[in-house]
Amino acid sequence: MIGIKIRPHSEKKIEVKRGEVYLIRFDPLKKGKLKKIVKNTEIKDPHPAVVISNDIQIQKSSRIIVVPLTHTRKPFYESWEVYSNFNKQRGKIMCYQVKNIDKQRIIKHLGKLDPKTLKEVETKILDGLELINSLAKEQLGPMINILNKIWYSGSEEGLEVSWASNC
Repeated sequence: MIGIKIRPHSEKKIEVKRGEVYLIRFDPLKKGKLKKIVKNTEIKDPHPAVVISNDIQIQKSSRIIVVPLTHTRKPFYESWEVYSNFNKQRGKIMCYQVKNIDKQRIIKHLGKLDPKTLKEVETKILDGLELINSLAKEQLGPMINILNKIWYSGSEEGLEVSWASNC
């Protein structure tokens, strides 16, 4: 991106929120100069990125988890990318390039991702990491068994449920 002045560290505190989009400096700084160490298809240079960290991580940690956006729409990989129209600019969100970055890499706030698109991003990340299948088998399985018992018996009577132990 042309015309963006890169600062080694932001002196102004930026309030970070889940689902918000920020301009992020992805290349590390070395004594005030960009150090190009990213390879081939890794995201580089300042790019917008949506924060997907939960509120506790945002509040307690100096690091956040982000997913970059790009204005390049082709090629589009449906399995792990989401089309975006953020701030009326067409592009895509690269859900396979999940990054854990220091908050000091934030250059500025750009806006908020709409809730529907954020939900798509979350789903693509879960699918890409095969977390849905893993969770379904390990954590949701006991709950599904309980619901099946209720469904087939037609009654909750005599069924003791401890959700905390099943989650």
